[in-house]
Amino acid sequence: MYNPYPQIDEATEWVRQFNRYTAGYSSRVCGFASIYNEFAGNERGLLFLDHIHPNGRGYRVIAGKLDGLGYGRLG
Repeated sequence: MYNPYPQIDEATEWVRQFNRYTAGYSSRVCGFASIYNEFAGNERGLLFLDHIHPNGRGYRVIAGKLDGLGYGRLG
């Protein structure tokens, strides 16, 4: 998970804790693609005008990280 509210310390800590927790469930069957570091400090270039949702570049970053898990195509 990325943090769309990096200016709020509590949000940053919550997102980091959530990512640590969910990464613990990563396995051969269910991978975890961390995008936090790619978005941290780059929110302006990766988030849409609403400053919450990813823009096209942000979605490409997410897709690249998911592709890096190596699961291949679905369907």
